[in-house]
Amino acid sequence: MEENNQNPFRPFRSSDQSQQSSPQVSPIKVQQSQRTSEHPTPIPSHVRKKDIFLMSFFGFIAAGVIFLLLLVITGVLTGYISIDMPELSGEEEVIPEETPVISEEVVNETVVEEVIEEEEVLPCDEDITLELDDGYKYGLKVITLKLAGDYSAQISIGGKSGFIDVGNTESINGLKITLVDSSESDQNAIIQVAC
Repeated sequence: MEENNQNPFRPFRSSDQSQQSSPQVSPIKVQQSQRTSEHPTPIPSHVRKKDIFLMSFFGFIAAGVIFLLLLVITGVLTGYISIDMPELSGEEEVIPEETPVISEEVVNETVVEEVIEEEEVLPCDEDITLELDDGYKYGLKVITLKLAGDYSAQISIGGKSGFIDVGNTESINGLKITLVDSSESDQNAIIQVAC
C-alpha cells in the first residue's frame, strides 16, 4: 500500500485518503506559475505545437471554403452564375414540338426599280475656296486645308498631304492641285483641280 501512496498518479482514491485533507492548488495559481518572460501568453501543457499547426491549417481551409461559398452565393444572387437543378420527380420534361404552318398562298410580286445614275460633274480648272479643317468632297476624295500661310498651304487629300506654294501645281493622291491664293489671316486658300 505504501507503493501506491508514493505513486503520484492515482485514478482511484482510497477511503482513508479521502478523509485526509490535502492542500489543493487552484488552477489559476498553476497557470500563473507556468508563465515565463519568454511567453506572454502560455500554451497549456496539454496542447502540443503539432495540434496548433493542425488547427490553424484546418482553420484556413474552412475560411477558404466559406469564402468560396460566399462567392458562389453572390454570383447566383446577381445572376452571373446559374445553377440548373434536375427535377427530383424522375419525370423528364416533355417539350412539345411545334409543327410549322405552311401557307399555301403564294404572292408573286415583281419590283422593278430604275436606277438613274447621274454623273457628278467635277469642277475642272475652277476656283475652289477651302476653309481651314473643312473638307470639300471632290468625287470620291475629300480635300482638306490643314495649314494656310500667305505664300503656301498644306492640303490633304484622302489622308495624304503636301505643301504647295502660291502659283505652283503639285500632285497629291492622284489629283493635280494648283494653289491660286492663300491667306494666313483669313485661314483659307483658293485652289484649282486640273482635269
